[in-house]
Amino acid sequence: MEKIKIIILSLCILLCCACDSNKDKEIKQFSLNFAEKISKNQVDSVRALYPDAVNCDSFALVFNADSIQVVETQTPGTFKVKMGKADFTVKKVEGGNMTVTESHGLFAYLPSDLEFAKKTGQWKDGITDKELAKRMNDKDFEKSLMENFEKEFSKRLSITHKVSNSNFEASERQSIYIVKNNSSTQIDGSDYEISIPFFKEDCMFDPNPKRWNEIRKGKTISPNGSVTYEEYIVTERGDFSRSGPVFNGHTIVLKLKGKALLNKYFSATGNEYEEYLKAKH
Repeated sequence: MEKIKIIILSLCILLCCACDSNKDKEIKQFSLNFAEKISKNQVDSVRALYPDAVNCDSFALVFNADSIQVVETQTPGTFKVKMGKADFTVKKVEGGNMTVTESHGLFAYLPSDLEFAKKTGQWKDGITDKELAKRMNDKDFEKSLMENFEKEFSKRLSITHKVSNSNFEASERQSIYIVKNNSSTQIDGSDYEISIPFFKEDCMFDPNPKRWNEIRKGKTISPNGSVTYEEYIVTERGDFSRSGPVFNGHTIVLKLKGKALLNKYFSATGNEYEEYLKAKH
């Protein structure tokens, strides 16, 4: 009797092992088929097996079929599949069909976009592909960051004006503009210019003087340094005329803007995306 019990128990163990083995093979085959579709970027086929991939148009997975690891989770019918640096969860649903419910490292992005996301905290280690896709598709974040940085960067440059000769009767008076870099980063001259308003009077106290603006190219400014521009107010005494820069109205004009400005001068802390989310709420 005891021998019969042992034989029956052994058979049960063998049957269970066989079932587990078949189950593992089934999950592994499904995972390999799914991975192949991912590696070939077969978007529609991937989405048919993985509904949460609806927000991703490009996939990336380099895998070795021999390195696949299948582990059953604590949730019945749910398996964690690891392939290289990527992983995904497979769930066996009613009728024996299988679907992918979660993943990490399967969605592909442009290297520049991913680098930007990592620097600003838009990408976070450990978040699912679904959550990452939601963050990466949030175009308002980059727009907001660019707008805020452009405002902040404009404060790095300031311009002041002085006339060294206060004698209004002088035939020539020097008009000096000083552009200061208020930051600890060099600012290249190619990235800004200054706009100076000019006037010309054809007679004393001309009620309708001519007015126009002239642009001067920017000059590279060292951290916390400054550069000067010299203009002249010229007075002719014969047939009276006077011309030169107006004392106010001069401005700094940024030539580098938007993403180009952000890419060149912005230094991320890694907290930008979380701060953006807090500001939204």
